Amino acid sequence: MSTHLDITGLLDLQTLQESVILLEPEHFDRATQLSRSATNEPHQWRSYINGLALYGFVDWLEARAADLTPLQPQSVSVLDAVCNLAVGDFTLCLIVTESVAEELVTVPTVVELPEFSAHLYVLLEVQEEQEQIVLRGCLRYDQLLHYQQTNHLLAQPDQTYTLPLDWFDPDSSHLLFYLRFLEPSTLALPAIPSQLDQVPSLSLPQSITEGLRLPRLNQSIINVWNWSQNLLDATAQSLLWSMPQPLTPTFAMRRSPDKVEAALQDLQHQGIDLPPQAHYAHTTLEGTSFQFCTVTWLTSTDQPSQEWALLFILVAQPGKVIPVGTTLQVSTSSVLADTVLAEVTLETMDLYLYVLVEGNQHEAFTPTILPPNAVAVTLPTFTCYPNSAP
Repeated sequence: MSTHLDITGLLDLQTLQESVILLEPEHFDRATQLSRSATNEPHQWRSYINGLALYGFVDWLEARAADLTPLQPQSVSVLDAVCNLAVGDFTLCLIVTESVAEELVTVPTVVELPEFSAHLYVLLEVQEEQEQIVLRGCLRYDQLLHYQQTNHLLAQPDQTYTLPLDWFDPDSSHLLFYLRFLEPSTLALPAIPSQLDQVPSLSLPQSITEGLRLPRLNQSIINVWNWSQNLLDATAQSLLWSMPQPLTPTFAMRRSPDKVEAALQDLQHQGIDLPPQAHYAHTTLEGTSFQFCTVTWLTSTDQPSQEWALLFILVAQPGKVIPVGTTLQVSTSSVLADTVLAEVTLETMDLYLYVLVEGNQHEAFTPTILPPNAVAVTLPTFTCYPNSAP
């Protein structure tokens, strides 16, 4: 009489056990502390889940490869991912989900930007109530490129990709093997465009600008077409813009301590026509004292070229002020040259700056902030062009 042992089943069970990360009280405490920096409840929850994934994964990795100590990532934010996690010479992106439905994985499109691309993408399912994380698998950068090209992967309207779960290698030992024995150069990543792209200074006094070059935050484009559906494109997501919100009828009736909302209310009280279909979003400009808000709406739906409006608003970050003499400038570009359409300068009693411009789908507008005696900051170019994926 012989006995057959199902080795495959045992190996699958062992792989599953090795891929379960138990969450400790300190993981919950640290994730809670991380979430407090978020501005609203949905963002707090996303930061909390991302924090659980990050701290649980880091401890799991250190327990199995003590010589591969991860460094704090550059982005633990409102995206469904933790980007730029450095492990040795590798860059990891943690794809964070709370469930894997129908063997499909939702991935934010922002992870394909050069600034957020990674050698290895690690899929983590956070089961908060069960106090555990399941390491669902990893995907190498070269594999992701191959799958994108062979499957003609298209972004969804909510700026996500839907990937089959079986694209991810479920064997966690393979992830450890890559980190220990693979050369990162074999998974060459795209070059990251400099965020300090150099352009000559034409706006500041000569005594300041002699030998000076002006940095741009981003040379890319923000498309506001889908803001009416509360959707951001990948560029706005990567720069941590807030989700677009409508200007509700009661918006101007309530007093708000938020500087962006207070400026919007004041403009409405001044008679600036902000229609009900207008949506606004804003971001904090790191390394400056500014917050920047954009309001947009369609002014005409006539075909073939719809017309739209952009209201740019510059306010100070909480606890800070806009320096007197700061200029907000909006320009448009052509093949021949950049043309300044409008600019306004902060006077002594002003609390914010704003510029309103209108155009059609073939026009684009670039705002620039010119602080006195400081380096100018040029934001991405804004467009409003319909497409299938924002």
